[in-house]
Amino acid sequence: MRGSWSNLLFFLLIGLGVIGLIAFLWSNPVAFLEKLLIGAFIVAGIVGLYKWLSKGKQPNESQAYRRAVRQSKKRKKSTTRHIPRSTSKLTVIPTRSVKKKRPPLDRLKNKGHGHLTVIEGKKKKRKKGFL
Repeated sequence: MRGSWSNLLFFLLIGLGVIGLIAFLWSNPVAFLEKLLIGAFIVAGIVGLYKWLSKGKQPNESQAYRRAVRQSKKRKKSTTRHIPRSTSKLTVIPTRSVKKKRPPLDRLKNKGHGHLTVIEGKKKKRKKGFL
């Protein structure tokens, strides 16, 4: 019973409000539109002021992405070594007895994945109390 009385009161108030708006619109439509526009401008001003004041506090996704790219480039630049090229046009002719060194496989695998890390943990740990 309590829910039905509150629903009835709610719809009665909404209905009276709608009747009042229609009567105000019918009697003086210019004043109704004026009040409607003033209310819209006030709400727009409050929303604009809020966005203007809070724009520097929360970085958007593109700023965060650009910052991450910049950090990644710095990290990559610090790990790679630049070998200065000589300006002379003389070349060294390798002999047949000298073999080319192959880099170890571990270095080749890890070279392109410098931004990934391995997290070690106890993966086979189970709780015996539940079963």
